[in-house]
Formats: sequence, C-alpha cells, structure tokens
Amino acid sequence: MEQNHCELARRAGHPITRAVALVVGACFALCLVATPAGARAGNPNKNPVGGYAAFDLSNPLVLTSSSADVVVPSATCKKKGAIGFGVELVKAETAAYLTRADVGVDCIAHKQVEYAVYAYLDGTAEPSEIASIHAGDTVETAVTCDGSGTSVSVHDVNTGFTYAESSASTAACDATQIGGAGVCANASCSKQEYLPEFGAVAFSDALVNGEALGGFDPVVEQYFEGNKNQFGPGPLEGGTAFTLDKT
Repeated sequence: MEQNHCELARRAGHPITRAVALVVGACFALCLVATPAGARAGNPNKNPVGGYAAFDLSNPLVLTSSSADVVVPSATCKKKGAIGFGVELVKAETAAYLTRADVGVDCIAHKQVEYAVYAYLDGTAEPSEIASIHAGDTVETAVTCDGSGTSVSVHDVNTGFTYAESSASTAACDATQIGGAGVCANASCSKQEYLPEFGAVAFSDALVNGEALGGFDPVVEQYFEGNKNQFGPGPLEGGTAFTLDKT
C-alpha cells in the first residue's frame, strides 16, 4: 500500500522547469511515513525534498496554513542549477491543491548566484520572479489552503520585498512540508537541477495552523540525488526551529 502511494505521488508530481517553479509533489508525505522525527532518513531513492513533513493519512488533519522564516544562505555555484527553501501545503494522496512558497537560489552561471521567488498556487506553477532578496536576509514564507482558496506569500523583512498571490478555488489540504525542494532538470523529473553549494539554512517560527510544527508529530525528509547531493534537517528545537545542512 505504501509503495503504491509513493508511485502515485511520483506520477502526480507536476514536473516543471526552473523557469516556473519547483518540483514538489506529495511523495514527501507518502514515502516517509515510518521515519521518526529527529532521525535521518536512510538512503532514500531520488527524494526531491529535505526538511520536515506533517500529515495524518489514517485520520486526515485539515491543514489550513503553514509558515516559516528562512535565513537566506550564501551559495557558490560550479555550474547552472537551483534549489528552493520554503513551505508547502498539499492533499497528500492525490497531490491536488499543491501550494508552495519558496526563496529560490539560482545558479545562473559559474560563480553567479541570483535569488528569486518560486511559487506553486493551487496546483499551478507561477512564473518565477527575481527578487530583492540577499544572502543573510530573513524571509517569511507562508501558504494557506482552505474553503476560501489558496494563497502564497514571501516577505523579506530586511529589504521589504513582498510577493503575494492567491486563488479563490476551494481547497482542502492534509499535509505540509517545510524545508528545501529541488527543481526538475528534465521533463520527466527523473533528475533534479545541480544543487548549489550552501551552508546551514536556518528555519524558525515554523507553524502549522498557527501552532508549532513540533505539535504535529513531523517526520524527517532527506533530500537525496546521489552521495554528493544530499541535505537534511537537524533536530527540531522548541518545535519551531531547525537547520538544513548539506552533506
């Protein structure tokens, strides 16, 4: 049953290119059910996300909002690539209502880094937008999913840059992911874009339905695209803070 869920999620992952947004899908919630919080996942196969996920497939929670503050990492680039850091809400079993807001770290060329907003709104990729965001800034990322529709927002508290989009289509989500997500490198999403080199990425004030992420019994995700392309979260401190570390 669990394997069937994973295969469904991979097929429903809405492959998209860096020009529009991230590849996310629902496999974060479906393939890591047995991974306890605070422990590293054991060599997952081509997992495109890393961070914490919260959900309840046996008795679905109605998750209406998810948010977290991200300290934008400095990055170095050996070639073109991309990664995003932020939050997501989705209906896990079908990948419907996929809504995500991220700070995008783009390697646009060798040694050249550009920061952008990546967004997915109610299952639709929004055009990426180059943003007034810099390494070291604190950025508030937030998404909603409820009877009024879905929304995404990204706000840099240092520069004042704000991005916000919404959809009025009714939505119901039962899973959230907070952390990093890869970008499709091909049409089938069988590969992710080159992963930029970055240090620890600090997440804080991670909330679900306005409450601490830790209260939702979150599970750990380990981004895995090969032995030299991995990152995952450290311990969840105070239920709301953690760091992502590239390994």
